[in-house]
Amino acid sequence: MITFTRTTADHILQLRHQVLRPGLPIAEVIFAEDQDQETRHYGGLNQQGEIICCVTLISSTWYGEISWRLRAMATAPGWRNQGIGTGLVLCMLEDLQESNQTRPIWSNARVESARFYRELGWREVSEQFENGNAGPSVIILREKTLAAGQVPGAIVGSRIRLR
Repeated sequence: MITFTRTTADHILQLRHQVLRPGLPIAEVIFAEDQDQETRHYGGLNQQGEIICCVTLISSTWYGEISWRLRAMATAPGWRNQGIGTGLVLCMLEDLQESNQTRPIWSNARVESARFYRELGWREVSEQFENGNAGPSVIILREKTLAAGQVPGAIVGSRIRLR
């Protein structure tokens, strides 16, 4: 059983580094906003309590409107293609709904990950561009966040525990 939870940057940093910037200094995956009070970190934990999936939301703006910026979504290699990333995103959306923090969410997504987001209701809003160490990317946008019960295929009854 996988548990989805709000967590801290420190708790997800190793997975971020392992998946998103292997071979580079860990500083490459530490964001200035990680410790901001508004920043939200989420993790998916396996039965042993190990982080196997993570994502971070940073307070931002999208064309002058208060928004979230999604950063550093990562799933451990042995856990991919099992619905864990989808479950984590849906849990994140449910948390935003429950805490009255629904806003547009945007991100620079790697081209190979864009389909994942499209299947969850996001849309591409840019041409492909080169994004430093991340490689070919596109900007994706979710204009309206919905509770898990409003998203087809959502995990109903997921629980968020604050750590």
